[in-house]
Formats: sequence, structure tokens, C-alpha cells
Amino acid sequence: MLQLNKNSSIEGRFVFENFILTLDGVLIRDKKRIKLPPKEFAVLSLLLESAGKIVSKDVLLDLVWGDIDVTEESLTRCVYSLRRILSTGKDSRYIETIYGKGYRFNQPVFSISKKDNKKVNLSIAIFPFQTNTELDISEIHNDLIKGVFKYSKLGLTVLPSAVTQHCVDVNSLLEMTSKLKPDYYLAGKIIPLENAYKVTIELISTEGHCLLYHDSFNFVNDQSINLLQYWISNIILQNIPELQTCPSELNSLDSLDSATIYLNGIHMLYKHTSDSLQQAAILFQKCINRYPENILSYYSLAETYLCLAQFGFFDKQHAIDSAYKIVEEVTKFNNDSPRTLGLLGLIKTIKSDFIVGEMLLNQALLIGGNGSDINYYYGWHLFLKGELLLANKYFDRCLEITPTRTPASILKLWIVYCTKSLDESIAYCEFVLSQNLKNNPVLNSMLALFLALKGYFDKARLIIEERLSHGENCGFVEVNILYAKYCMNKDDEIENINSFVKENIDNIPSAILLPLIYISMGECKALEVLSELKEKNDIWLNLWGKDPRIIELDKILPGKRA
Repeated sequence: MLQLNKNSSIEGRFVFENFILTLDGVLIRDKKRIKLPPKEFAVLSLLLESAGKIVSKDVLLDLVWGDIDVTEESLTRCVYSLRRILSTGKDSRYIETIYGKGYRFNQPVFSISKKDNKKVNLSIAIFPFQTNTELDISEIHNDLIKGVFKYSKLGLTVLPSAVTQHCVDVNSLLEMTSKLKPDYYLAGKIIPLENAYKVTIELISTEGHCLLYHDSFNFVNDQSINLLQYWISNIILQNIPELQTCPSELNSLDSLDSATIYLNGIHMLYKHTSDSLQQAAILFQKCINRYPENILSYYSLAETYLCLAQFGFFDKQHAIDSAYKIVEEVTKFNNDSPRTLGLLGLIKTIKSDFIVGEMLLNQALLIGGNGSDINYYYGWHLFLKGELLLANKYFDRCLEITPTRTPASILKLWIVYCTKSLDESIAYCEFVLSQNLKNNPVLNSMLALFLALKGYFDKARLIIEERLSHGENCGFVEVNILYAKYCMNKDDEIENINSFVKENIDNIPSAILLPLIYISMGECKALEVLSELKEKNDIWLNLWGKDPRIIELDKILPGKRA
């Protein structure tokens, strides 16, 4: 974990794991300082600026060596030197070689810079949308103005509805823009379709009435029309040149202290154990308390709560409610980023509001689909919907960008278990564990379970004794351990299993407990619980209910018998 040097006063640096790279080419790890040679510094800086993305060899050679005629061997030696300097053990490899393409830095990176308080001075008019529907256009108009008004902190003035509400045709629009001369204006139409609305948006520069943006989307019900303000906010941010910001700014923190707390929280989140997730929640909350404008901490705290709920490490309803409140808090900032939309969509899905969840996540993909976070959230959303194979594709995209994202690897492993053989499950689990995760209890409990199901009892017992007997196991981890022990010891474990189920039935998602209920309380009780979960449309059943140990139960529910 990153240790803060209280005497450091360097600005404009990169921070990743326990390293700090200053603008004058000094690499700091703990209290050690290494002055990087110019070429190594230039290559590392370029890779850090594009963390998670492939930087081609040609780009690196052009930008670092310029007009000097050198071969790829010079770049290879430079990267080798950086790997030696960054090495913290045989499993650490920050710079990946993407054969035939280039190099990629595979860890989360944050830049440290003081906030620039310089504002633009712009104005925009939001006109009432034209429509022949029963929708309350005045209310929609006011909501859109309210949604854009929060960007006044950036220097964007929004003309009030009192000025624009009567501009309902071309003549009144042209007259108003001629008199008040807003820099930009936004107009649109809402067209009724069968069970949906088609919304068309145009963003226009008043000077010359030049069209900057034109597009349309279908909204499928009355409730989803409220999502319009998120869409329009992003249109404005992405298409007004003076407001356009580099996507990497969301990875910018304003102090080394905030970066230290936040990165230690990320380290705990990616360890993905019961204890580490709870520590991550404490660290992110600490960061929020000290730096309430650090939006990244809100995102990561919400994600942490959702992970705690999903694996039964924390009271599930409290965790979901907490995550929702946190993301709602984020929407108060001047930020309608893809990650905000993605998390909102994921929480809507967890609350079984699939339509709104899908729309929010599709919008997040539209404006930020190349990021690790959005692919992870969308994969998670599909996973919760029970679309495992499609979810797997998005987890692959996420892991291609951020190979160290353990939560995505764990969900992908569950998909392998549900859709492929035990041999393939064991092989993939061992591969993930080899990625510097040897002591991860979630992965080790899954490996012990797979080995026990395969009949490799000695290996399963060794995993439990050597890697899972020293900590306090709970939730999904303890469920896996108990089932593995049942495979090895049969009826001797029934009493322990019954006690565990009764103690945890209210906190752990019941779908996780179904395999234990099946073996300890019998088929009738398992069918009763499964039927109750289906009646409640329990979201976790879509995820854990694909387990091969219980999948056959669904076929013998009353009404489904052959």
C-alpha cells in the first residue's frame, strides 16, 4: 500500500500503487527516490497518460526519439529498464507487451494537480420540445433547465424558463436568439411511437445557426423520459468546444493525501475479500469526509457496497440502499459522467428495474464504452439479468483494459463454472490465483469447491487447511467451504450447515444458500425457497441460480413437471 511522505510538496505528478512519478522525472517508492533517465521518463509518462490503453511502438518512437533514427531495440531496452525499476516481485508486471501492437500500463493511475478555477463565460437557451403527446412539456422543460443549471459552476449561464418557455416555433426562437444572443441553444421533438417515444435533439451554435449535434433515441415509457436530462447534459459537455474536457480528468485528484487514501482503498477493493472490502469502504468514506469533492471516492464506495451485498459479506438491503444514496449524492455534482450513469443503471438493475437500468447503461456505453468501469458495470448488469455468455464478453473487455480488476475475474470464473466443465473451472481459477492473488479467500473457496465436486478431496482439503483456516470466513466464502466439506464428509457436516443457514438466511442472498438448503433440508425445502425467490423476482437468483448444483430444481417446480 502507498505510504505518504508528509514532506513531499511536488505538484503535477502521477500516482499508482506505491509509486509517485514527479514532473522532473523522479520516481518515488516509499522513501526511495530514483532519477529516471530522460528516455525512460518520457516512455513511462506516455504510458501513464494512456493507462489501460495500448500505446503503439511507432507512437512511442516518434514522441520520445523524434527525428533520431533508432530501431525498436532501443524502445525494447528502455521498457526492460523500466520493468526492472518498477519490479516489486516476480508477479508484478506493470508494463504489458501487446504483441504486434505495442505496450500498455495495466494499473490504475491518477494525476495530482491543483484544481484550475478558470471558468468559461458561455450562455445557452433550452427551448421547449415540440410534441403532440400527453406529456407535460412545461415540466420536462423545467427539469432540463434544472439539469443543465448545475453546470453554472463551469461558467455556463442557462437562460431561465421564464424567457424561453413561449418559444414554441421557428419565428419566436429566431427572435429570442437575435435579441438575447445566447452562445448556444438546444431544441428537440418528442414523437409518440407504439409503447415508446422518439426524442430528437439538436444542439446549435447561435452564430450562423450552425448545427453541432443531431441525434435521436427511443424512450420506452413515461418513467424513462426522466433520463432525458442525463442525456442532454452529456450532449452539452461533449459538444460545446469550450466545455469539452479530457476523459482522463476524472482520474485527477487535487492532493497527494487524497490520492494516498483513495489508492489504498482501490487496493483493498481489488483484493476483494470480506475484510478488505470493509476496509475499502472505510477508506473511501474517509476520503469523502476529508475531500467531499473527490467524485472518484463516491463511485468506489458505491461499488464496494454492491460487492459486499452480492457476496453476502454485509447486510444486503442496507448495502444496496447505501450504494444508491451515494450515487444520488454524486448527481448533485456538476458531473453526468458515464460512470455515474453506469452505477445508477446497475443499481436500478439490482432493484429489478431492468428497463431503466438497461437505458442508463446503454447511455453510459454510448459516451464512455471504451473504459474499464463501464464494461465492468454492463457485464455485471447482464450477469444479474442471467445473460451469462454476453456478460462474459464485457468482463473480457474490462479485464483487457484492467487485468488486475479482481471482482471482474471472480464473476467471470463463476460464468466458467456455470457454463463449462469443472476441469475448465479449476484451470481458470488457478490462472486467476496466479495473478498475485494466491491468498484470496473468495478464489480459494471456489477452487476448494470445484476440486471437491470433481472428487479431488485431498487437494480440496489442503486448500481449506492452508489458505482458508486462518481468517474469519463468511458469506459466499463460508458457503463454498461448507459445501466442499460436505462433499468430503457427507452427513457429518449437516448439523454445521443447518446452523449456518439459519443464522444467515436474512443477511446472505438466499440464492447463494440454495445449494446448502438442498443438501441439508432436502428437495422440498429447496423448492419452497426457490419458488419464493421467483415470486419475489429476486435479482440474486439470476446470478447464483445458474449454479449446476441447483439448476435442475427449476425444472421440477410445481407446474413444470413433465
